[in-house]
Amino acid sequence: MRHFKEQATRRQMETAVANRRRWESQKRKAAEAGVEGAADLTYEEITEFVERGGYTIAAPTTGYVEQELKSLMTVYKLLNRRSWIVARAERGSGGFATSDRPVTLCGDDKEMEGGFYPPGFGLQGTSVFCPLSKSLAIRGRFDDRVDAIELPADAVAGINSRTIFYADRRIYVENDRFRFLDQHFVMRYGFDLLSMLLRP
Repeated sequence: MRHFKEQATRRQMETAVANRRRWESQKRKAAEAGVEGAADLTYEEITEFVERGGYTIAAPTTGYVEQELKSLMTVYKLLNRRSWIVARAERGSGGFATSDRPVTLCGDDKEMEGGFYPPGFGLQGTSVFCPLSKSLAIRGRFDDRVDAIELPADAVAGINSRTIFYADRRIYVENDRFRFLDQHFVMRYGFDLLSMLLRP
């Protein structure tokens, strides 16, 4: 959130000094708003300042926390409207992997996968998956189905593939016998993963 805010502010500054006429308009508005020294800055001075980037954009941390809490409440309400299934990994499946980003969201229609519009937590026709342990995961949908099911190795591998794909830096597994699907949807064991990730 902080990085996004900094980037957005930098873009606004670049836009404000994109040409002399725009800067003069910005300078006039700043002076009218009572900003001290705004009228004294020349176009050349402000352009050089913005291009150099020798400044820090800071905002109170409480502002970010407030925004994140509002977002969390929205996501919580959307997750609460879903129906949840507890999925147990079948014996011999290798179990579930988890990661530093364990919650994954995907469209149920494979034709929509990778489309222009990404899935959202409030959209019908989407599933949320989250591994809870080596043997348990949950899946949430807007389908009014509440159940406990056992998943075969290929379904566990599919969930693991999604978990691996969305991981930021870390994948957590009990051992290298977990399964996942490669880019050709062939089921592989965990001991194959590192060499596949290191390929150019």
